[in-house]
Formats: sequence, C-alpha cells, structure tokens
Amino acid sequence: MDYHQNCLAILKKTVGVDNPSVSFSYNNIGSVYEQQENYEKALEYYQKSLDLRIKTMGPEHYQVAKPYINIGKVYNKLGDYTKALNYSNQGLSILLKAFGPDHPDIAYSYDLLGDIYHNKIDYQNAMEFYLKSLKIRETKPAGYC
Repeated sequence: MDYHQNCLAILKKTVGVDNPSVSFSYNNIGSVYEQQENYEKALEYYQKSLDLRIKTMGPEHYQVAKPYINIGKVYNKLGDYTKALNYSNQGLSILLKAFGPDHPDIAYSYDLLGDIYHNKIDYQNAMEFYLKSLKIRETKPAGYC
C-alpha cells in the first residue's frame, strides 16, 4: 500500500491533483483496500477515482465505467444489491455505448451482474447474464477475453 500512496503523492506533485493519472492511482488504492476487505476505504478511493474521471474525461468516457463497476463489486460484497446493480449497470451502459455489445469488457460486466443476481437468489436473472457473457466469450478468439 505504501507504494501506491507514494505514487499518488508523486503524481499529485508532478501532474496536478486534477490529472486523469491521479484517478488511476485512486483506483489502484481502492483495489488494494478491496482485497484487504476494507470495503469502506475501497469505496472511498473508487469514488474519488470516479469523480475525477467524470471531471476530467466526461461522464460517457469508457474509462469512467471502471470505477462504477468496481463500486458495484464492493456493494455486491457488502450485500447491498440495489446499489450494486445501480453502479454496475451505469458502468455497463457506458461500455455498451463505447464498445458495442460484443466486447470482452461487456462479458465481464455481465458476469458481475450475474453474480449480483445470484447473491440476491434471483437465479433466472443470474442465468440470463451468465449466458450473455458466455455467448460473447465463445465468439472471440482464444485468449481474447
């Protein structure tokens, strides 16, 4: 974690606090906190990443989807499925506009939505999203996804 915090401090000094690179550092720190199961801190840093990406890239840029999806993953782990679906669907919507329906990142988003519905004990919707993901993965060359 110290390396990520040091990187963040260096980035803020060298490129400024409003540079998109800072948002990637926030996202990396959020990921470490998520892996440590410190979900409150993970959400804090993912939200910082999201806010900065929206500010610097605009709300529809494909890079904005990642923190939305990461926030959705954390809310899924916390059992707040309404928020998990909301954030995950916002990320998916951006990716669909940017890449179309057959991109590997879309498959990943469908997997996440399937996981959320599975955890909600809504197996019909879970299966629907898992099958959508599988369809994308089956149509791409080996190693693409």
